[in-house]
Amino acid sequence: MKLRFVTIAALFILSFAIAGGLLLLNGFSVLAQDKIIAPGASDSQIDVFFKPIDTNNDRAISFEEFSVKQQSNFAKLDTDQNGQITLAEYTVEVQSKPDNLAKETSKFVSLDKDQDGNLTIAEFEAPRRQQFDDMDANCDGQMSWPEFAATVRNKPMPKSC
Repeated sequence: MKLRFVTIAALFILSFAIAGGLLLLNGFSVLAQDKIIAPGASDSQIDVFFKPIDTNNDRAISFEEFSVKQQSNFAKLDTDQNGQITLAEYTVEVQSKPDNLAKETSKFVSLDKDQDGNLTIAEFEAPRRQQFDDMDANCDGQMSWPEFAATVRNKPMPKSC
């Protein structure tokens, strides 16, 4: 039984991911990526990830709750606090690393949809918004626990809007 739990925990650590953040699971840090995939996750295991995002405890996640980490990252990168991120601000941490600089410059260009050389909060959050909208199966602007759980289990609910 203990070996099974350890195996399941290890799979969670390897497979759980939420864009733009770091989560703690039973003392383990889980680096966030773009997806959560844990096909055999139990309700209580899913709650470990759902509850910290559902900050008002209403069993639904709004986009504002879902994007807190993105907003924080935007604020950190917008060093002159003018509501936009320039390429220089976006790449400041990788200026001395040519490989990383090229990668981050490419990301910046792909996010800068109007190609004005600045990222607005909307442009910066667009990938996160798309992820949220994909998970919000009934298009009510809230990600319910069942919608979240279905995505975690890699069985997203069909769109009904």
